Amino acid sequence: MSPVKDEGGKIREIAMILKDVTDKIETERMLIQTISDKKAAEEKFQIISERLSLAVKAGNIGIWEWVPNTNHMFWDETTENIFGFSLGAFPRTSDVFTRCIHPEDRDLVWGSIATALEEKKSYKTDFRINRRDGVTRWIQGSGMALYDTHGKAYHMMGTV
Repeated sequence: MSPVKDEGGKIREIAMILKDVTDKIETERMLIQTISDKKAAEEKFQIISERLSLAVKAGNIGIWEWVPNTNHMFWDETTENIFGFSLGAFPRTSDVFTRCIHPEDRDLVWGSIATALEEKKSYKTDFRINRRDGVTRWIQGSGMALYDTHGKAYHMMGTV
């Protein structure tokens, strides 16, 4: 807003420029709401994640992941314990996992995994393992894969 004055310095009119900022204000409100919604979702996810973690630990359930292209595996602390490895001692390869499976059950386990990958389904099977301390134990393994746009499995995860 600017006053327009005459030669005597008296204001004879006021010049105003108005701009509609409705879109700006609505966008800012939507952004604030989106941030608020995201924060609430993250807090809810954190609570669910903590509960899931507690349930998994209480149930002595191990979690594993496998990348088929590299044969790299990840085992959580519980899985390492189930197989008799000390924390961080699992070499993270499917070859070591295979050697842990009782020789008579290896075809069953890898056959179940292969069928699940081929049919794009989850699998569940009971099998024996030979722990590092020499003790043979029965466990139940289950898992499912993630697939790329070409239908090729690029990540598999599950529980024992």
